[in-house]
Amino acid sequence: MSILRTIRCNVCDTTYTEKVFNEGFLGWGMIQGRQSPEYGDTFHLCPDHLNSIFDFLKTISKEAI
Repeated sequence: MSILRTIRCNVCDTTYTEKVFNEGFLGWGMIQGRQSPEYGDTFHLCPDHLNSIFDFLKTISKEAI
């Protein structure tokens, strides 16, 4: 029996469940490295919020990402 995983965006609570076992979460991303009591050490982002973070990083970068 295969178990399908579900991921939840820590910003907007959007969820996505794999359609096929081990499909992964295309377009989703995560931020790691800071521990928080609420989210642990991994902060999951849906494609929309991942793009927002990427756009923000481009604005503060001295070089284009």
